[in-house]
Amino acid sequence: MIIYMYHSLTHETTSNSSFVVTKQKFEKQINYIKKRYKIVSIVDIEKYIHEKDVAILTFDDGYLDNYSIAYQYLKQFNIPFTIFLSTKFIENSMVLGCNELPFLSWDMIYEMHNSNLVYFASHTHSHLNCKEHSCKDIIEDIDKNIEQIESHLGYKPKYFCYPKGKVNNTIFQYLHKNFDFCFKGNGVVPKEFDKLKIPRIELHEKMPNFKLTVSYNRLKNRLFQ
Repeated sequence: MIIYMYHSLTHETTSNSSFVVTKQKFEKQINYIKKRYKIVSIVDIEKYIHEKDVAILTFDDGYLDNYSIAYQYLKQFNIPFTIFLSTKFIENSMVLGCNELPFLSWDMIYEMHNSNLVYFASHTHSHLNCKEHSCKDIIEDIDKNIEQIESHLGYKPKYFCYPKGKVNNTIFQYLHKNFDFCFKGNGVVPKEFDKLKIPRIELHEKMPNFKLTVSYNRLKNRLFQ
């Protein structure tokens, strides 16, 4: 399995941010991926995690363009995806790189949730860097995030993503108790994996080796042999 990661998308024709992909490039990337992989929901990760021809799509944070661009495009093909949601910024905005970007509204979240294509998972409430805060503060922030998702969507999220990919070993006991899988960045899922540190591949606007990046076998050979 390979898990892909995006942050934000834009209707602009160019992007100077590694976190923001243009709509045109995103659609090309998705078309390439869906021809080569079976794209499944994150809820099926345990079933498919050892399969090399299966992919999962994820978005971090919860930007408005995840609805206005990603959802509007992916629903045409019935492609499921996950949004790791930082609930503090809903109906507001958050700084990503050098830009302040608008966030999803609850109405958008409800619509995507009700489509059964989008799973909303935990990304802390305040987008905390888990390396820079105490165990107590991190747990309180994640608990608030879980409560927000559960109160609005009716379920306790089973998946967690470390903001900025910063893993903190001191909260592993808490994470193990509250989540089935936790996600970071930098790699494909190895044969022997840690459920609390599942790697993902981030897709960017400027990727001259995009086809190499999305190739499971080449990545596997390069990283694990």
